[in-house]
Amino acid sequence: MRNFRFARQPLGNVQCAVIAAVLAFPVSVCAGDRLHEPVLIVANERPLDVGNTGNSSPFVADFDGDGIKDLLVGQHRGTLLRVYRNLGSNAAPKFGDYHLFRDGDTSLSPHCSMIPQLVDLNGDGRMDLLTDGGNGTIAWFAGTEAGFSQADRLRRADGSAVRLRWLFSAFAYDWDRDGDLDVVCGGAPGSDYERRVFVLENVTTDNRLAFAEPDGGIELPQLALVPVDNQMPVVADWNNDGADDLVVGNQDGSVVWYAGKVRPEGEESSRAFDAPKKLVPPWEEGGQRGPMARICVVDWNEDGALDLLVGESGPIFERKLTDAEQQRVAEEKQGQGEDLRQWSKAYQEFCEHASASDLQANSKDSSLVELRETLVKLRERIDARFLRANDLQEGNQQHGRIWLFLRKTD
Repeated sequence: MRNFRFARQPLGNVQCAVIAAVLAFPVSVCAGDRLHEPVLIVANERPLDVGNTGNSSPFVADFDGDGIKDLLVGQHRGTLLRVYRNLGSNAAPKFGDYHLFRDGDTSLSPHCSMIPQLVDLNGDGRMDLLTDGGNGTIAWFAGTEAGFSQADRLRRADGSAVRLRWLFSAFAYDWDRDGDLDVVCGGAPGSDYERRVFVLENVTTDNRLAFAEPDGGIELPQLALVPVDNQMPVVADWNNDGADDLVVGNQDGSVVWYAGKVRPEGEESSRAFDAPKKLVPPWEEGGQRGPMARICVVDWNEDGALDLLVGESGPIFERKLTDAEQQRVAEEKQGQGEDLRQWSKAYQEFCEHASASDLQANSKDSSLVELRETLVKLRERIDARFLRANDLQEGNQQHGRIWLFLRKTD
């Protein structure tokens, strides 16, 4: 998987993309950072829309290693992550149909929000996938030669899972400039970090990935400008001055920018930021887009300037499936029935074999082991089919589209 210029990072770290909220009308932005009127990202010749409860969360990276950046779109429904392969070019992306990450992975909590970031988190040279893990945890899928492993949680040095009260989002970046990736997090309402952006320091030793307890929160000026609810921070050099900035998407649909102050060369000082500037205003009742700005900062059209991609939890609409989508749902339900029959047969064989002898004495019996593995694989396949079919439902839903703000360069 190849990396693209999404945000400035130290040499050796993987650049990342994240997606931010966009409007369908002119936006008041700071001087020198003007944005074009937003447009909707299109897939299969129609606006991309995850539907259901909305909460689309895009990420841009070369997922398949062909040198062309692809589009990943997460949503607030368990581990549903759509992968749209780029059928165009880096300067002019084009998308068709999608497939689900890990064919509909079921190893995460259904209460998590898939807010994806592809990044080499453990420094082994392979891309990993970082996301919300549900219930205050942060999950990651380690990249392997065969693809991605099942999800694990970020852990402390003692091996216990990092668990934060009402975490909203996580973004990997070398915040303390020591050569490894820390995790910059956004707090959620009711948490100890409400209206705060805070950092989990990477304390890996002996190649055992580990993170410290969260710090007290990043000191940001004029915090009152940031809405009370969920923040999604992204680290990027938005104004291209060599300093790390914070671009923050918010639940009310707004996006704000904290410009990092450039340090004198060689000076070892803590980070400092200018007062925030609003890049995108909040959503408005009756407007074309919705709240919940999950942002991606990326040079979308390869013109040398960073742009904004924006997810949403948009207005309610009535969804109608296409003939092709209806066929896919029918195939998944048929396959699920076949898998259930196979599972029932394998379970009966397992019970008959197990009852014939002492289970403890035969815990390493090859037949029992094989039957147990078959049951597990069939259960995972049945759950994945359910997820894929449930991803295509008709009726009243919320839009989950992706809006694109291109930067004006003239």
